[in-house]
Amino acid sequence: MLAALVEKLAERVEVIAGVGEVGQPVQRGLVAVVRECSKGVLVNLPLGHVTQPATLPLGQGQVRRWTMLTIGQLAAHAGVSTKAVRVYHAKGLLPEPERDASGYRRYGAQAVIDLTRIVTLAQAGVPLARIRDVLDADAETAAEEIERIDDELRRHIRELRQRRIRLRHLDQPDRLCLPPEAVEFMERLCAVGLSERHERAIRDGFILSYALVPDITRTILPARTALLDDDEYVAVLRGYDAAIDWNPDDPRLDELADAAARLARRMTMVSDLPDFDAIPPETIDILTGHLGIDSPAWERLEQLITSRLVSPESRG
Repeated sequence: MLAALVEKLAERVEVIAGVGEVGQPVQRGLVAVVRECSKGVLVNLPLGHVTQPATLPLGQGQVRRWTMLTIGQLAAHAGVSTKAVRVYHAKGLLPEPERDASGYRRYGAQAVIDLTRIVTLAQAGVPLARIRDVLDADAETAAEEIERIDDELRRHIRELRQRRIRLRHLDQPDRLCLPPEAVEFMERLCAVGLSERHERAIRDGFILSYALVPDITRTILPARTALLDDDEYVAVLRGYDAAIDWNPDDPRLDELADAAARLARRMTMVSDLPDFDAIPPETIDILTGHLGIDSPAWERLEQLITSRLVSPESRG
């Protein structure tokens, strides 16, 4: 029996210290190894790519081993990168082991267990900052925490779906940066037959107003959309489109200003809304000062319309 054990050990064992020279095959020293088992002699048992320090306790029928892994081997077992392991160390999730005589970290079986738990929670969507709370909690508290995280993930999934919808619309200018109700308006506006630059100016105006006064813009937009079925409103839009390149002294601007003023008197204006007084003056200046197109004729048209609304008898 002893001879068989010695022969088997001769195939595997290299002595680290205490028997023969370090790294040397030890057939000639195996008897000494067996003799020293009762003292717990430290030996090296190469198993694949892992070096395993072990003791050979006397009286037990097998070798007792403690596997020691490098950080790369530990990471490979858990299916993560060494960088991830270092992050878990830095976050206090995974205890950092002592280093060996060469200055390398060496991990045991418990590190594999701990890292596997951490990675499982992280991959399930548990934020790193909350993994420790889950690991340390009792069963009931952990279940409650997981439920809260699940609710957060559901919200995040909804947000991601909304982002995908917006992403698919990036190649459609009328949909870019606009909410659904404004997209509907722009789609219907296309039937009016305005120039591309005029449509772009209207779209940019909605982007501006949603950014500055979103609630007010949502309030007036249904009425604006309904006006697309109004022949007078459509005629004014087309008149504006035709006037873009007119001379600011063009007499046709007076006729267009009359039509636009009549239309304005029956439209819901921003200034008619209850929340108008709460808008900062600088915001109003930005909204009213943005025409979207550099057109001297439009600037003159705005002056004419304003004069008609302030004084119906005036004809600037």
